[in-house]
Amino acid sequence: MLFFFHVGQYGNVKKPSTWERANNRFGITRDFAKEIGVGAVMMNTNLFDFYRPEWEYDAGVLCRIASVLVFQKVLKRYYISNTVTYRELAKLDFTAHHVDMAEISDPIIMPLLSPDGLDILCDGAQHTRTEKTANIASLPLAQKHLNVCVNSSDDHVEATNCSRCAKCQRTLMALESANALQEFSGVFDISVWKKEAFRYKCHQVFKYDTNSFAQDNVDFARKQGNGLPPKPVAYFVAGCSMVKHLPGRVVRKLRKMMQSKKNNHDRLDTKV
Repeated sequence: MLFFFHVGQYGNVKKPSTWERANNRFGITRDFAKEIGVGAVMMNTNLFDFYRPEWEYDAGVLCRIASVLVFQKVLKRYYISNTVTYRELAKLDFTAHHVDMAEISDPIIMPLLSPDGLDILCDGAQHTRTEKTANIASLPLAQKHLNVCVNSSDDHVEATNCSRCAKCQRTLMALESANALQEFSGVFDISVWKKEAFRYKCHQVFKYDTNSFAQDNVDFARKQGNGLPPKPVAYFVAGCSMVKHLPGRVVRKLRKMMQSKKNNHDRLDTKV
């Protein structure tokens, strides 16, 4: 049985486009399940009446486990893909940068929240993300159904990989390193990737020491003998991009602060 939990990752649930996007992407799960001969279940929730969708990225593991527990009476074992590897978990420096629950708790919290009669298992932590990508690269079902897109913009509701978001490009870089781009041309727009690949690789080299996703992709590319931009070039390109987008980040930060202040004020009014 395959499950599709709509717990925040598809955008603002007050927008019709979010529900259209989620339903379209469930179609991929349903079609894949049909091909391998198992059932597929989609679960929606009223969680968003008191929970912000964007928090899914900080506490997504709790959202997913809560969804699994809804079905605990009919399940004996449930597998959830890991976020980081055991090696990455052991190397995390908690003082160097922000580390959220989603990055560190998977192998620890899942057994603790498993009730009697149900094992919730963190699956795949022995493999890096690029290794898992390489492991499925030759599978026809993966080439036909793979969807990793996290694009939740209003103009992207269809069940396709946008080939521009962070997760699409992270996957495309790994597929390129594995020499499997063409095999996935049916689910990714390879022309978009080729236009943006150099810029993206520069950012990955730039983030190598601070981002485990970037480090994994860079190490895999080098292991496969794929050339990457040299550090001086990568740092220059990434630096120019950061300067270019700085005003926009400042505006978004100010808006977020103002919205948070308004929400706090509204809560105080409600209590009074």
